[in-house]
Amino acid sequence: MSKRHRQIGLPISGIFLMVLLLIAFLQPYRLALVRGTSMLPTIEDRQVVLIHKKRQPNRFQLIAFEQEGKFLIKRVIGVPGDSFVRTQERLLIGAEDTDFDFSFMITVKDEAVEALPIRGYLKEDEYFVVGDAL
Repeated sequence: MSKRHRQIGLPISGIFLMVLLLIAFLQPYRLALVRGTSMLPTIEDRQVVLIHKKRQPNRFQLIAFEQEGKFLIKRVIGVPGDSFVRTQERLLIGAEDTDFDFSFMITVKDEAVEALPIRGYLKEDEYFVVGDAL
């Protein structure tokens, strides 16, 4: 192999390696355009965010999910195992097995009230989420 071919081969293999590393790094991530104001002031309308697709959600973290064909970003308030109680238009969420006392009360819209049971616990794959613009 001539010296010129080695000089060309080195940058090409370096670029190829960089592309592979970039793909491996970005695999669990996704860019998303936020539409709407439910997360104000944390996230603005039409802001682009980077989402980690495989992370387990924790309380107070932001999560992204698709519901009824819409891409949504919300804050996790209730996690699996949390108790909840609904009284008229209010929902109280509480954590019993944490290092701190936690409860969160929210006013629920009339149409959502009927869909919620009066009391219970969030199941293994259930989370309660809200927008920051309450």
